[in-house]
Amino acid sequence: MKNLILFLLAFSFCGISFSQLNLNEIMAGNEFIGHQPTDIVWSPNSQIIYFRWKHENEAVAPYYEYSLATKKYRKLTPQETHLMPVNGFISDELYSWILFQKGNELYDWNAGSVKNIYSRFSYFSVHSVLDKNRLLLRDADNLFLFDKSSFSFRQITNFQKGNKPSDSDEKSFLENQQEELFEIVRSDKNKAASRKKFNEEHTIKKLSPVYMEGKYLSFISINPQLTQVIFGLDKYPEDKPTHIEEYVTDDGYSRSVNARAKVGSQDPTHEIFVWNLEKDTCFELTVDNLKDVKKKPEYLKEYATDISNYDPFYPEPKKVIFHDHGFNDSGDKWLVEIKSYDSKDRWIAYYQTGQNELTEFEHQHDEAWIGGPGISGWKSEAGNVGWINNTEVFYQSEASGYSHLYLADFNPKAGKSAAEKTQLTSGNFEIHQATLSRDKTKFFITANKNHPGNREFYSLTIADQKLIPHSHQRW
Repeated sequence: MKNLILFLLAFSFCGISFSQLNLNEIMAGNEFIGHQPTDIVWSPNSQIIYFRWKHENEAVAPYYEYSLATKKYRKLTPQETHLMPVNGFISDELYSWILFQKGNELYDWNAGSVKNIYSRFSYFSVHSVLDKNRLLLRDADNLFLFDKSSFSFRQITNFQKGNKPSDSDEKSFLENQQEELFEIVRSDKNKAASRKKFNEEHTIKKLSPVYMEGKYLSFISINPQLTQVIFGLDKYPEDKPTHIEEYVTDDGYSRSVNARAKVGSQDPTHEIFVWNLEKDTCFELTVDNLKDVKKKPEYLKEYATDISNYDPFYPEPKKVIFHDHGFNDSGDKWLVEIKSYDSKDRWIAYYQTGQNELTEFEHQHDEAWIGGPGISGWKSEAGNVGWINNTEVFYQSEASGYSHLYLADFNPKAGKSAAEKTQLTSGNFEIHQATLSRDKTKFFITANKNHPGNREFYSLTIADQKLIPHSHQRW
């Protein structure tokens, strides 16, 4: 009791006072404690930082800019933001052509000057910038090539909704009888066939359509040479929604609105296909050759009624989802990350052009749950995977018990395996974020090396694999 009194007296002499929070203040969240800047992006020349920042009594967060030269920030007017890349920009790898989009307007940014180069009433998006002249635009489900040097605009892919028309040429009994009995019917049909053949011979052949048959495009990946397209098709189950009643409405009348489907609905299915634009051929890439893709989780054995006849393998590959990580610069390899729907397995593989299957080089398995920094425990989210150059790939793995950065080389030294792997970081800590530098010689890394609750900043040069701390240096 004496110690408690001394403790309270010490607080009173220090002048510390306590104020009671009320529920309205607590529930106000950021409106009470203050908002932090959001939507932070660099300008193309890396001299300005754009961000949004909401202050007290503001309904919407306005735009600001921070100048590295003056070390000052200022609020931007709505008119100023019209011709500024305040929401980010896109460019080719050499930063030779820089673009940004405002709604349905596309702008060219060049040393501070801005020029509108493309406008459209319907929605479109920039798929990728190939070089200083060529740009791929995505309009609906198709890619279009815009070349500013030749002022040309042409369609690259030909995806179409619906099913492929039937090739069946079966005729009814009446049609066959008419053709047998009347010379004029046979003559008209022959003339129509001849006209069709003539028109086909005198028309430039177009790319054959790929019908999606009720499925949805999840991604389109195309090599820089515009000769190979790899795309994903997803099919979602037709779940019956539940309904809830909404009582707080503008007009004062309650209304029934859709809610999520009941738990236990079927998982969607995912497929990937290779489309050779030069040969105009298309085929599916399967996962049949992936390691343990048919293996059941161990816990299922505990529910087996007859353990002596228990089969540890499914008859078909288990459901997986694909994450596109793009082609290398040479355009001969496409990188893909694959996760199982039971969250027990993760594969990283590549497709070599000219082949008809995936080549797996990394398999991660966890009977509990695949996840961790740079891996993600959510199967619908891609991990930290990417190309360093034409033959080297980086990825993260928890093979050591901690999430670390690895490198796989598809052009190994003599006597080595098909994919030589190197662990770039190691130790009893996690790599929380690893970003490849623009020149692709180093990684900028966030890790908790000094304490599990800390986040320190490092750089790692790929050539010497040295992890250099920069926590107290200015960047």
